[in-house]
Amino acid sequence: MNFYEYLEATNFTEKLGEGIKVAIIDSGCNSHLPNIKGHYNGFTEKLASMEDVKDGTGHGTALAHIIYEIVPQADLYICKAINDKNEASMLSVYNSLLYTIGREVDVVCMSFAGIHELSTTTVRLVNRLIDNGAILCASIGNDNKSLLVYPASMEGVYAVAGLSKNDLSKKSELSNYPLNEIDFTALGEDVQTRWDAVMRTGTSFSNAIVVGQIAYLLSQHGLKAKDVNYDWFKQFFKQEHYQTDTGFGSLYAKVVYNEYN
Repeated sequence: MNFYEYLEATNFTEKLGEGIKVAIIDSGCNSHLPNIKGHYNGFTEKLASMEDVKDGTGHGTALAHIIYEIVPQADLYICKAINDKNEASMLSVYNSLLYTIGREVDVVCMSFAGIHELSTTTVRLVNRLIDNGAILCASIGNDNKSLLVYPASMEGVYAVAGLSKNDLSKKSELSNYPLNEIDFTALGEDVQTRWDAVMRTGTSFSNAIVVGQIAYLLSQHGLKAKDVNYDWFKQFFKQEHYQTDTGFGSLYAKVVYNEYN
């Protein structure tokens, strides 16, 4: 199953997103997508041009393309918090999160994972965003372990796992499986948009799909992030697999992370 087949199977095929703001905190973006409304460099702490958030890894660019394909009318804000060596600093993440507060962003895509807890000041900022009504989504990592990572394991942050391209009732090969910590799931293997020459595998790209779908649902129902909660989203995901209590996903999938219980 490819990316577009997945969107069709999960009933996310309209071109929506109007009125919703999405921030992507990652390695930057090289694309001239028409709905990018702002650039910010978390390392220099400055509002930026496209050149200032140049993506040396292609990771952030791929995330932007995935989200754009789901919600082409949403406003995208690109925050560079990861350098060309695929490294982030606590300060670059903090600065990028602070930037999203100033833009009153609805959904924040954090497709990065680490084993170290965030700094106290960053945790406070995350909580401030959540209290303001923003929805924060983070990938759970690609170690094929029952491993807690940050920021996905933080309270109030939605943790996103990956599904197999061959069987959407099974986890993707690389996806971590921290038991009872998974909030959403989405396709996590061979994710490729028409903009990308590379097939992407990993929970980073599952996370981008979920971010796009959350923005899609908000736009579809004329709501802002502060108006909804986790239980609200579940009713709009197509119910297909219902096997364990460890995660909901694009297919409203209680996925087969049960085999690791």
